[in-house]
Amino acid sequence: MSLAFEFDAQSPEALARCAQVRAHVEAFCACFDLTPYLFTRLIRIKPRVIPHSHPVLTLNTFDADDPDAVLATFLHEQIHWHCTAKSDAVFAAMEVLRERYPALPRTLESGGADGEESSYLHLIVNFLELEAVSRYLGPAKAAAVGHDHYAAIYAVVRRDAEAMGALIRQFALQISE
Repeated sequence: MSLAFEFDAQSPEALARCAQVRAHVEAFCACFDLTPYLFTRLIRIKPRVIPHSHPVLTLNTFDADDPDAVLATFLHEQIHWHCTAKSDAVFAAMEVLRERYPALPRTLESGGADGEESSYLHLIVNFLELEAVSRYLGPAKAAAVGHDHYAAIYAVVRRDAEAMGALIRQFALQISE
């Protein structure tokens, strides 16, 4: 699947940083077979925006100087599309996660996501993201993911990786290679 990029920037400096992010994504696509993780092909790059998956996968330029962080964010947002396609299984898995982790942080300030549903969804997304980053960049680089956002969610996913993996398999949420 070839990717289509669009930049949402005005200044030459911002456009250059958008181009840098695009180059990182393209380099990873050339170096690795990212096909299992490509669920949408349109990628918007916009400075000073929170990366998000829908309606258009949007990356920012904050990590333009850190290719590994760009890859992690790109995979994270693609995995949201995977979860959307498997929404029934995701919601069923989230019910199990609610029972398993009733005190999961539910705010960005506390290391969770933006609300209860998003926090439980991110247990799934972040687990799959760490698997993907580990697959492509190795476990050491995967260990560096998530220190500045969703910290409590990444901590749960790392601490309970075996149980999370079993849950992902139970609900057939793994990403095929």
